[in-house]
Amino acid sequence: MKEIHLFNLPEELRIKLNQKYLELLFKSALEKVGDGKELAKILETRSGNIYRWRNGSRLISIKTLQKLSSLLNIPQPEIERNVIAIKSSGGIINNPKLPIKICEDLGIVLASVLGDGGVGYGYAVHYTNSRSCLVDSFLSSVKNVFGEVKVLYDKIRGSRRQVWLSGVLGKILVQTFGVPRGDKTFLDYEIPKVIFESNEDILRKFLRRVFDDEGWVIKSTRSIRISTTIEKDKITFKEGPKRLLDIKILLKNLGIRCSGPNKKCERTHTVNGKKVAVEDWELNICDRKSLETFAQKVGFELEAKMSCLMEAINSYKIWKTPQNESLIFFLKNAVQLLLENGKPFSARELALKSNRTINRAEYAIQRLKEEGMIKQIEVKTPVYRGSGEPTYTVTEAGLQLLFDFK
Repeated sequence: MKEIHLFNLPEELRIKLNQKYLELLFKSALEKVGDGKELAKILETRSGNIYRWRNGSRLISIKTLQKLSSLLNIPQPEIERNVIAIKSSGGIINNPKLPIKICEDLGIVLASVLGDGGVGYGYAVHYTNSRSCLVDSFLSSVKNVFGEVKVLYDKIRGSRRQVWLSGVLGKILVQTFGVPRGDKTFLDYEIPKVIFESNEDILRKFLRRVFDDEGWVIKSTRSIRISTTIEKDKITFKEGPKRLLDIKILLKNLGIRCSGPNKKCERTHTVNGKKVAVEDWELNICDRKSLETFAQKVGFELEAKMSCLMEAINSYKIWKTPQNESLIFFLKNAVQLLLENGKPFSARELALKSNRTINRAEYAIQRLKEEGMIKQIEVKTPVYRGSGEPTYTVTEAGLQLLFDFK
C-alpha cells in the first residue's frame, strides 16, 4: 500500500469541490438520468439536496460522491484533483493532499500521535512536547501528508508546548490508519498495520520519533529504554502491552535486539481525579551491536539524546595487546579450545591454538581476567617437578561479548 485514495477515507466526511467542476458533475448526472427526482433516488437522498449540493450550499459526503463517480464512470484521480477541502463536524483540511502518500512524514505523524500525542474522544488531535522543534516537525509532517489542517490551539503550558488540530484529521487517523482514540492508558493498542507494510526508510522515521518522544539513554548501563503505562486489567497478552511487543518486532526487523517487555512495577495512577491500578512496562536495548545498529539506522532527532547514545557506545573498550592484537582474537580461540577439548585450557594451549608466543597469550589471559571475560578454574598438578599450570574457562560475560561482536 503506497497511497490512500479519497474513497478509502471515512465515508461520512464531506468534500468541497471546485465549483465549476461540481456544476459539471451534476449537469452530466442530470442529463444521464433525466431529472433531479431520479438522481435523488440513485443517490439515496431527498430531491432538495441535489440543488444544495450543486450550488455548493451543502457539501457532499464521500459516500455520495462515490455513487456519483460510479454513475458517471469518472476515475477517482480526476475527482481528487478538484477537491479543495475536506470537512467534518470537527473541522476542516484545506487544499488536502490526495491521494495520501505512505511516506516518511506519515511515519512521523503516526509515531507522534502514538507517543506524546493522541486523538481525543471528539477526534481532535493533540501533541505535547518540551522540545518545540519536535512540535514544529510534527506540524510540518501533518501539512506534508494531509494538507492545511486547521490548528485549533498552540500554546506553551509550563515547560511544554501543546498543539491541538482539527478533528477531521483525527477521524482519518482513527478510521483509516487504526490510531487509538481516547486516553491510551486504558487501551492495549497495536502499532498501525501501515507501518509494518512500509519500507525501511518509513520504519526508521517512525521509530526515531517513537524514541525521541518516549525513549531515553542510560549511560551507566549503556542501554536505551522505552516504557509505557497501561491499566492493569487492559493487557491482552501476558507477555506485555501490544505496543511494546510490536516495537520489539519492528526493531528486530532492523537487526536491533532488545529485552522485554518487562513489567517494572504496579502502582496507582490518578486519571481525572479517579485512582486507577496501572502497570509500567519497558523494553531495553543493551548490547553493543544493537546500540551501534540503532545509532546507525534509527538514531535520535534530539542532539542531547544522540550525544548521550554515542558516549555510551564509545565507552566500550577496544582491547589490544602491546603488539596491537585484539583480545577478541584470543577470546575466540579460547572458546574454540573449550569446544574442541571439552575442558579448561592453559596459557600454553592458548598460545599454540593462537599461533602466538606464551608471553602474548599470558598477557591476553591476564587482561581478559581483569575484565571478567575468563576465569581461572584450577592449577594442574605437574607430572614431573615444576609448579602447577593454571587452567581457565570463558565466563558468560565473555560469551556475550563474542555474540555482540559477531
